[in-house]
Amino acid sequence: MITHRLMTERYEAIVRLLYAQGRASAADLLSLYRAQPLTAKRLHAILDDLAGYGWVSRVHDHRRTGARAVAWVVADEVLAHLQQPARLPLHPGHLPPGAAATRRAPPAPPARRGPVTPPTYRAAPQPYVPPPAPPLRPGALDFLAHPSHGACR
Repeated sequence: MITHRLMTERYEAIVRLLYAQGRASAADLLSLYRAQPLTAKRLHAILDDLAGYGWVSRVHDHRRTGARAVAWVVADEVLAHLQQPARLPLHPGHLPPGAAATRRAPPAPPARRGPVTPPTYRAAPQPYVPPPAPPLRPGALDFLAHPSHGACR
């Protein structure tokens, strides 16, 4: 019997979708989740909440590059609990003990797209050398011929 707060149906549906996929980006989840209209901004907020609660975690997506190379997976310690049809609590720490042993989802191999191209050649950076100073006007260094009497005299 669960005596604490349950997560909402939308959150649970997204966790179970992610569990069924194994690994998915936010764009993949947006295309898969059809129960209610959901914006990308709201989905990112939901995924951040779920990560804060401990249900999902971010991983590197091998299929993409740059800032979009983020994929989401269900946390390893809660995988076994998702095999049960019971409603999920808000925090995984509220799950009943004695569930099936957790299993680790196999990582997705990087996509093979032919031979790897070598990186472009970049010459080693040269140290900065400022341009030469302009020539001084006649008499500009005459003050060096007189000794200094110190400041404030």
